[in-house]
Amino acid sequence: MDIQLKDNLRIGENSVADGISVQVSETNRELYTSEILPSEIQYLLLPDVQGEYRIYFDQRRVLSSMAKNHIIIGAMYIDGLGKDMDLVQGIEHFHKALEIDPTLVDAHYSLGAAYLAKKEWEHAIVEEEAYLTNSQDDEGRGEAYNIIGLAYQEMGDKAKAREAFEQAVQLNQENPFALNHLNELING
Repeated sequence: MDIQLKDNLRIGENSVADGISVQVSETNRELYTSEILPSEIQYLLLPDVQGEYRIYFDQRRVLSSMAKNHIIIGAMYIDGLGKDMDLVQGIEHFHKALEIDPTLVDAHYSLGAAYLAKKEWEHAIVEEEAYLTNSQDDEGRGEAYNIIGLAYQEMGDKAKAREAFEQAVQLNQENPFALNHLNELING
């Protein structure tokens, strides 16, 4: 635990007089994969108008954690872990994650996969394109192109499906899923 007593404590762009910052390190088990994750939470002790200290927590970290938990819960519904598969509930949780933190690109990827499973092809494409716009992860981008390719293939647009699968192969030349679908599209 790291405690800092400060005459002026900066919180974002604001400065607070006589603030106390407490950094607490925690270790938590991730709900979906059971991976152990270290994290730090900042608690702030700030005086109110009567001069009494109140405890506040760093809301950005808590909100980010809540949003990520919605992604985990949504994935559990999509995969049917711990409960029957429920695409509608999964999609709802992914949307909640994006309401809390619109910067979570993984929520767009998960939404696209859920919409694909629900056979809502246009929604799947929109969400995967949002993921592609904001993600730098080549492996994830390849998977997003696979989803887009499948959606276009189901919609009967072979040219766009082929284009998406080719993008997936450009990111990973050994992508068996994209290679198989490209072969089907080329050779009938």
